[in-house]
Amino acid sequence: MQVTKLLLLAPSFVLLSALAPETRVYDVARYGAKCDAATTGSARTTLARTVPAGSSTAAMVSTAHVVHGAQIYLDPTASAQEVVYVRAVTGNDVTFTAPLKNGHQAGAGVYGSGGYVAGTDDTKAINAAFAAAAGDATATVAFPAGKCAISGPLNASVSGLTVAGAGMRATTIVAMPNFTYDPARTPRGLDGQYAAMLWTDAPEAPPARGINRPQLPLQHVTIRDLGLDPRAGSQKPFYNYNAISGYARAIQYFTVRDVYFELGSPLSFTDTTKPFTGINYIALAYDPDNSSHDLLFANIEAHNGVGTIQLRQGAGYTVHPCPPVVRDKISGIKILDEKDVVDLDDIEDDRIVITAKGCNPGAEMDDIVVNGQVVTIAPSVTTGGANGLKIETFNASLRNLQYTNTQYTGSPNGSYLASGTRYGSGVPFVALIFSKNSGMNDITVAHMRAANSVGVAVVTRGGASGEPVKVTFDDLTLTNTYGAACLRIASLAPPSGRDQVHVSNVTCSASPDARARFGNGLYGLLFAPTGVATNGLSGDVGVRNSRFTGYPQPVSIYGGGGFKGIVLDGVSWDSGRPTVDPSTIMRNTSGAHAP
Repeated sequence: MQVTKLLLLAPSFVLLSALAPETRVYDVARYGAKCDAATTGSARTTLARTVPAGSSTAAMVSTAHVVHGAQIYLDPTASAQEVVYVRAVTGNDVTFTAPLKNGHQAGAGVYGSGGYVAGTDDTKAINAAFAAAAGDATATVAFPAGKCAISGPLNASVSGLTVAGAGMRATTIVAMPNFTYDPARTPRGLDGQYAAMLWTDAPEAPPARGINRPQLPLQHVTIRDLGLDPRAGSQKPFYNYNAISGYARAIQYFTVRDVYFELGSPLSFTDTTKPFTGINYIALAYDPDNSSHDLLFANIEAHNGVGTIQLRQGAGYTVHPCPPVVRDKISGIKILDEKDVVDLDDIEDDRIVITAKGCNPGAEMDDIVVNGQVVTIAPSVTTGGANGLKIETFNASLRNLQYTNTQYTGSPNGSYLASGTRYGSGVPFVALIFSKNSGMNDITVAHMRAANSVGVAVVTRGGASGEPVKVTFDDLTLTNTYGAACLRIASLAPPSGRDQVHVSNVTCSASPDARARFGNGLYGLLFAPTGVATNGLSGDVGVRNSRFTGYPQPVSIYGGGGFKGIVLDGVSWDSGRPTVDPSTIMRNTSGAHAP
């Protein structure tokens, strides 16, 4: 009987297998892509001797990463700046492909952007593969191992598509210096036109205002197992392209995994030609008819650049006039195991940005998980820095965020600016609210290890209608902090009496540099209002089992305002004295100077 049953079931199994959709592979090499590009690393050096105008050769202090075909900026921050290309390198003497237009003094800066130096332009061949796959609901456009050079966007704009390389460091899509896009076939955004190396908007003639409707959402797209290198291109105008991006369409069930970005560095803090980001969706709600949801970014790695993943809502901005209440909800964002290494100067950025924003109140971003982020700023970095995760709201609400298992390491070799900002470091986590019509709730930050950071800061507001605040900080260890406060919790709203703010198992230690810079204005944990002095938190608000080392004010709770009845239980410090509101309840606290 058992054998009979198995025989009877077999045809059904075969039938089900035959009905499963077959994935067709469109190999870009079969469409003529050579993927034979060569690249070089970023170079920063100076001129060894003064070079007169008209010269085609210059002596440099170092020629590391300066190779035939490399793009070089001379005097990158001066009015005499010019861009040249390398013909040959002999020792420390570099010969350019054309005479210099300007003279340059000894010691002038030399910046090599890195990226493309040679190879076939594969744009047409690769886009031919994308075009062939466009009518296939489950197509895979496959890239071989190698470096594929492009001079314009690749049209990854069809639902159901998979874009796959041979590995995140085996396949690299490389922007050429002449990378550009066709303005007549590029949608127009809030403040200009945007394209990308892997571009998820559909090419179309831009309307005079807003977007062409309807815009079909981009669904079930996966980008995986490849790298992107935009460094040789230029942003003209500012931020006109990035590595992976879209603007006009909602994205749904969208996955980017096992992807590496080689992003380089701007020429200076004010440079607008070389700031590149990895994944950049600055208007996920630009289409008023469709919302973005179910976005997964996993095992993403970035080297330098001015940001790795930037996700912004932009709700209601294509409707004129803006609706009194904006109805848009983005939900289901997961960012898992994102890693950053910053080892170049002049970078100031947020590695991950998530922004809930609407032209009027009503927009929402819900259910966000960021787990396993690792940010490393090398000891070689002395100017600039990077934050880990920044969340922000403007005329919108952000709810149910979990930020867990974070590792952040800043450079120990930065210095303070007059403002108190510390170069070479940053904030592992910061939450900002920019209007009274905004809110954040159900925020959890847990299991963080940070060294040489500026600390953690959050501005709280439950919502536009006085909703209670719900925030949890648990298991945070921040060592050698450089900021004026290790953990700063601010309130932009009056206390609700029902707030739930739980701080537990936090360990902070101040750096000697911070003690010298801030003196008695250095805080371990700081509760303070923002906006007006009566803003605050009350209800179930407490700090438990935490220790603060090296702070003149280990705990400070603003007195006379809205921070009432906060419980300190099991909190200890080694120096200084807490300054707290008289309503503060202190249990099992200990330190050099108990209040």
